[in-house]
Amino acid sequence: MKKINKYISFAMSALLATSFVACSKNDKNNTSNAENSTAKIENGYRVELATFEKSTKDYSLIKLLEDFGKITRNQNAEYAKGGNGSVKLQPIGSMYLGVNPSFYYPFTSEFYDLNYEDFTNVDYISFWMYNDNEEDKALRVGLVSTVKGVNNVTKMPSQTFYLKPKSWNLVKYYIDFNTMNITQEITELMITSVKGVYFEFNRSASEKMEDAPVYYLDDINLYYKDTANTVSDASQLITFDADEESGVYELCDFEKVYQKYIFAPNSTKSLCLPQISVVNAESEGIVATSGTSVMKAILPAGDTVNGSYPRLDLSRNVIRKFYDQFVYDYDTKKPIIPIEDWDKYRIAYDVYYVGEERETFDLVNQFYSLYNGQFSWYTRAVTTTRMKANEWTTYSWSLAELSDKRNSRLDMTRNEAGQLIPVEGPVKVAYEDYAANFDKNGGAGQRITDAGEIYLTYGEFTGEDKVIYIDNLRVYKV
Repeated sequence: MKKINKYISFAMSALLATSFVACSKNDKNNTSNAENSTAKIENGYRVELATFEKSTKDYSLIKLLEDFGKITRNQNAEYAKGGNGSVKLQPIGSMYLGVNPSFYYPFTSEFYDLNYEDFTNVDYISFWMYNDNEEDKALRVGLVSTVKGVNNVTKMPSQTFYLKPKSWNLVKYYIDFNTMNITQEITELMITSVKGVYFEFNRSASEKMEDAPVYYLDDINLYYKDTANTVSDASQLITFDADEESGVYELCDFEKVYQKYIFAPNSTKSLCLPQISVVNAESEGIVATSGTSVMKAILPAGDTVNGSYPRLDLSRNVIRKFYDQFVYDYDTKKPIIPIEDWDKYRIAYDVYYVGEERETFDLVNQFYSLYNGQFSWYTRAVTTTRMKANEWTTYSWSLAELSDKRNSRLDMTRNEAGQLIPVEGPVKVAYEDYAANFDKNGGAGQRITDAGEIYLTYGEFTGEDKVIYIDNLRVYKV
């Protein structure tokens, strides 16, 4: 099993060459690609994207997003990693708008004749950040895929780093488009047109500038490799451990590297996004239900007035791969697990809630399927369980529950006369192409077109953040 450093959490990640070489400051005013400082390294090369020295270019290119706070050009060598220049950051954010403070550094500029948006050979991005605060601070780093306006950008999944206090932190953000593709569709076009790298902080407890946390950013570098980045079908990365004799199928216990990406945080407000990382259970003071690693989710407090709809989304690619491999062969139209045995198999996972003695927390587990192509989502099954503090709670559904024709309108289709008629075959695995179904049913068919997706949701709360752990996603025979 590969242990994951507990100071690094979810999302996804990125960027540039295989061997890290420490960067020296460069006082040259880089005004074109040809003049950018580059260095040959083993199996690739390095580009100095920003050094924040005498040139105003590096500082002026920073793009602040809504309600960031304040940035200041720093020329005090005490707060520069090399040379005399860096950027002072004072992120605040907005509780009213429900946003965390963030900014991005672009990879293109017509004015300065810069263009580094082709990430075909980018291995990782590196930069230094000084955390001038008294405690560890979370920093989320990710790529910007599109820019539609001053405050309107599309962000790819991020990776969270924890910055040690009162010290310089070297951050290396490695690019892996294949693992990003598990939770967000990544295309070849996106790889060749990356617009920038974004930096996101947690919202400040106060909206007064004098109370804002302080950081310093220095030396952003792009590292390139000789081999090209590619994107393959997400299902190719997903592998399961099966003991067919006992009927236990291990879908995810967070022991494999890619498994830290199968849950995606979701919320209508960025400040309420769960913060996810894969950690060693023993170091967290708990016992894993399978293996030694668990997924830790910090659930930020929000408010009970403005809905932020926070949740964790389990990738539908996991559910689809399981159906394909163990439940139903859609090519041959034959079940692998006999349909009459579907009520004997349960999909389950364990959740641990950290709280005070006798404290409880409600977690709602919803199973969705895509209905009528890409137009609407309908709930297929909902389970609400009150978790007791400091112990594991198991959530489970039978395969039969998730496909029972009697319990869901998803199992019906309309004929040309508009009458509801039962769908033939095992409904829960009927995620074939919607267009084919539409044509097959004379333009009137409405069918399930997705294997399903599991959401772990909870109500907004105030006060202190909450912590849960997730482990051992499995299917077992009862």
